[in-house]
Amino acid sequence: ITITGMTGNSELVLLSLAGRPLYQAKTDRATHTINVRDLADEMYIVRVQSGPRFTTTAIKFVKVHQ
Repeated sequence: ITITGMTGNSELVLLSLAGRPLYQAKTDRATHTINVRDLADEMYIVRVQSGPRFTTTAIKFVKVHQ
């Protein structure tokens, strides 16, 4: 999954629906890719904190095997 549109220093956390952190990263780029290939087919949440005021955005997605 590729997250775009981040500004400044950003922190990304990939969470299971139970709230367990599965991946964490800090970046200063506008785009960041998370490899979800080995994750089970279910719903996940990516929490992104970015910008000078650390605005928090939650992105929900469903990983489906293809």
